[in-house]
Amino acid sequence: MPTSVNFSMKKRKAATLSPPVVTSKRSKKDEDDKKSNKIQPKDYRKRLIPRTTKISDVKTEEKILVKEEIISETPTPLAVHADENGIDNGVSSYEQLRLKNLQDNADFFAKLGITEMKTEIKQSTKPSKTTQLKSKPVKKEKTKAPPEPRRASLRIAKMDPDGAPLPEDYFKQPFEPVEEHPRKPSGPLDMAEYLGFNSSDSEHDDLLSKMKGCFKCKIEKTTEDKTSFDSYVKNLSKLKINMERVAKVVPNRVFSLDIHPTNTKLITAAGDKWGFLGIWDVMAGREFQTDGVVVYTPHSRPINCLKFSLHKQNQLYSCSYDGTVRCCDLQKGVFDEIYSTPDEVLLKSFDFMTADTLLVAQQDGCIAMVDTRTSRSTAENLYQLHQKSLRSVSVHPVQDNIFCTSSTDATVCIWDIRKLKEKGKSQSLDELSHDKTINSAYFSPVTGNFILSTSLDDRIRIFNSENLSGCKKEHSIVHDNHTGRWLTGFRATWHPTREDLFTVGSMSRPRQIDVYGVNGRKVLAMKDEEYLGSVCSLTVLGRNQDVMVGANSSGKLHVFK
Repeated sequence: MPTSVNFSMKKRKAATLSPPVVTSKRSKKDEDDKKSNKIQPKDYRKRLIPRTTKISDVKTEEKILVKEEIISETPTPLAVHADENGIDNGVSSYEQLRLKNLQDNADFFAKLGITEMKTEIKQSTKPSKTTQLKSKPVKKEKTKAPPEPRRASLRIAKMDPDGAPLPEDYFKQPFEPVEEHPRKPSGPLDMAEYLGFNSSDSEHDDLLSKMKGCFKCKIEKTTEDKTSFDSYVKNLSKLKINMERVAKVVPNRVFSLDIHPTNTKLITAAGDKWGFLGIWDVMAGREFQTDGVVVYTPHSRPINCLKFSLHKQNQLYSCSYDGTVRCCDLQKGVFDEIYSTPDEVLLKSFDFMTADTLLVAQQDGCIAMVDTRTSRSTAENLYQLHQKSLRSVSVHPVQDNIFCTSSTDATVCIWDIRKLKEKGKSQSLDELSHDKTINSAYFSPVTGNFILSTSLDDRIRIFNSENLSGCKKEHSIVHDNHTGRWLTGFRATWHPTREDLFTVGSMSRPRQIDVYGVNGRKVLAMKDEEYLGSVCSLTVLGRNQDVMVGANSSGKLHVFK
């Protein structure tokens, strides 16, 4: 392969190729390899030229040589030419062309005067060293206006709008404030004068005259129903309710409920939140314009407990948050005051110890023993048994010196009244602990061998109380007892003459009244979607009649008969 550059071809390609090329060293090496026709051990991996074949045609060989010349003339780095002495005498022609272009551009910009303009702009924007810092302006103090005279209240200064002084007795109230629900006058109250809720004198007279026949029957407290449990539950399931057996007996939420023990008439009584007492002759409803209901107002606060006397059927006892216990004598037509406390002491419950003696549970944790035969309305004895408020009291049906109390301190305590101290702390026979506040606790009505308690821990408990100093819990029934603020709390209640059955209100839907056996199992749900559409917080069963009554928070009674 020729070692010199073909100048004619170089001249032809000067316009397209950038720098001139020098002799290719690769082509000389290839010729040497061809002459030797041997692969060097170190260069056998670098050899990329395919094996040549013998060419017979001379013209074809010339064309191949020309192509190899063109390939060998690819641009290479600029070569620096030296003179005869080997000294660099300048730059290559390509470098000369580049420098010439730079010089032409510089001359062009010089003609435009851009350099001078750039210098002038820099000098004009450059801050002078002699500039002084600007001084801060002095704030002018504002002259404060003198304060205006403060306005004074003429009323506080005891002056009229014109500035004249008011008389000394101007601010004295002409009357004293009156309580919204004052306590009724002490002493006996005429029933006819304390009628309420649109009840008339004629209805009052008719009620008293028709109830005279109910006062002659004699009732034993511990009489036991001999009907078998299964038979009684079957009879109870047959009870029905209709429109005539639903009536609004009191205007407000019912707090207490009871049924007269007679078997000749069906008489119910209910006490409400603001001291109204309603008496309903259920079967004589059509004879009255008010469905057989007569309402009275013997109290001014909630009537929390209401009971007909088993010894004197003409008497209906009630205790109230207004701090009084009254006896409604349906023969005489008066409300006698039996017991009264200071206004701040609320009465929560009571029970009969004897025919003439009551045990009254108070909010201050005391039990008052009251003799109804005395003319004074004070307690014979007062015992401090709990540090917190009492909720209920229940006297043992056989041993009238034994009673139990339930309290907001989450305990049920059993007491012997013979061992109580009027001063100091008394010792209970037994204490039954619960997890939360207890709404009620009652001895079973025949033998007193069981205690039934209802608590806010969603439990109904049955305790065996045969051994009064060592009661044992037999059953704990899960039951939703959270009635909320607007409903009266549930109180599970025994059948008056049975120890194997009790009833309690229910939060379940459809609305119903639950019936349980003493074994803790639910045996019946009294319900009627047409006539029972609300929660009956309080329930009671008839003593001498197959009847069940439930009371709700709107003052209505529902009678299953």
